[in-house]
Amino acid sequence: MLRSKKLLEKLKTVKASEIALREFPTVDKDDSVLEAIRLMERFRFDRVIVLENGKPIGLLTKKDLLDKLLVEKTRLSTVARLHVSSFLRKSSLVFAHPGESVGAIARKMVANDISSLPVLEKGELVGLVTKYEIASLYLDVDDIKAKQLSSPIAYIARFGDRIVHLREIIREKKAFFFPVIGLEGKLVGVVGIDEIANAFVSFHEYVPERLRKVGKYQLFVEDVLRRPPPVVRENDPASAVARIIVEERFRGVIVLGDDEQLSGAVTIDDLTEAVFQTHSLNLEGNAN
Repeated sequence: MLRSKKLLEKLKTVKASEIALREFPTVDKDDSVLEAIRLMERFRFDRVIVLENGKPIGLLTKKDLLDKLLVEKTRLSTVARLHVSSFLRKSSLVFAHPGESVGAIARKMVANDISSLPVLEKGELVGLVTKYEIASLYLDVDDIKAKQLSSPIAYIARFGDRIVHLREIIREKKAFFFPVIGLEGKLVGVVGIDEIANAFVSFHEYVPERLRKVGKYQLFVEDVLRRPPPVVRENDPASAVARIIVEERFRGVIVLGDDEQLSGAVTIDDLTEAVFQTHSLNLEGNAN
């Protein structure tokens, strides 16, 4: 179990109102998917809050785009003609309130397998907390090392991998971030749900319908990966991990061992899980 005095102190004192974003993208359920995508790009976000009569009813995320673009139901249309409501998942929104602790928020994220919570005050939408805000809690945490937060790499991508194949891996393994190995066997970049979803959006919008069904198989990792890869060493502090994730909006970093070989990865999911574990440990300690 991870133990960090700095992190534990934050879990005792920091509330949702202190880390929640005040500016974030929202769309109406009847807006086009294209409008939602443009807002994601403008805000450098992977999601928008969906409203109906000014009230939040759901989220549209990059994962939703990945799941629903270039399939039979949407292949014949364009993102400008598709409505946000047709992409919404049929699940209830989970909310936070301004006075809620960051530990309780992390618990909700882990328990409900979600990456963000809208913040409501007296029924009004006043903020949004995502896993990137949870990651920001580590920006001055130096008593945890990267190797303590690291998780196994679910899949190592290569230049010749088709991104439709990676979509299936994302669905099956719930992994959203992959290192990319080049032709010489060296780490050259990373690819994740954001890059793949962006590629699907561009392809869906600009490639004629008659070519989409077959053409999607001609999208390869080498066309969409991000360079250079975000890397840390096993003994780098958690603050170094968080700085890359928060400032560069990466979903994670690759962890290298002393031999410069891949050791694992630290993702926003790992950081949130560690906050949840620390929160749970604190609750157990108080109960005893």
